Amino acid sequence: MYIKFMDGSEHHAKRAEITNGRLEIDFTDKPPEELQELFSVPANLAVIDLLTDSHEKYGELSEWSVYGGVMLVGDTRTVILTKAVDVTEQRLTAAEADALKAKSIAEDLKANGIPFEQNEVLNASVMVARVNAQVLSDVDALKVKAIYPAWEELVAKGFTAAEAGYKFTHRNQLYKTIHENQSFRVEWIPGDGTESLFIRMDESHAGTLEDPIPAAAGMEYVKGLYYLEDGQAYRMIREGMEDGESVVLQFLPSALAGQYFELVK
Repeated sequence: MYIKFMDGSEHHAKRAEITNGRLEIDFTDKPPEELQELFSVPANLAVIDLLTDSHEKYGELSEWSVYGGVMLVGDTRTVILTKAVDVTEQRLTAAEADALKAKSIAEDLKANGIPFEQNEVLNASVMVARVNAQVLSDVDALKVKAIYPAWEELVAKGFTAAEAGYKFTHRNQLYKTIHENQSFRVEWIPGDGTESLFIRMDESHAGTLEDPIPAAAGMEYVKGLYYLEDGQAYRMIREGMEDGESVVLQFLPSALAGQYFELVK
């Protein structure tokens, strides 16, 4: 596996695991002095991307920016990182830890020619990770997107989500359900006329005036954020809602200007 820092540099690692409230990353190809220099810049550790051996991203770890030193065991140098967490961040940490554990087991199985589906330990790890991940906020959920079940998998199982807001992925996009007791059927494809059933969770736009979110019918709109429709920016201003509150709207901002949105000139 590889890790990638905020400056774009990539480094080969043997292991990355969250344990006992800290992140441990193993190296065998770097001396302690080089590791100390690499991990002593907090801004560079704001987000650490996790890459496969083929350099494909499968996850990320955020805010593990407090360098705690290097532990030497034989030829292995283990970098120790910590972070200050609140209750929400503790939930995210648990999901990250479960995701890393499942990924590590999967890679070990693949290396030994053992099919993923035949390993009960891996399946149990994935199940725990997915349960924990469902309680995360939308912002935090996007950080561990890879752990959520795929739409195709839910369709194959004939799955029904008991509660609204159930998160899943389709074509590498994260979605959540709008209604309670939402079933998954092959004809209900996310993003293909199912806006009244599933909400796509945007991860590529900040919702600021400089980086507005592309507007679409049937999506979730957040008060205080900016949206883009036909080159025009709109700000969600619905009276009676607090900043940060959201609502699903079946119309574009231009059709609701003066009620839910104001045109930014």
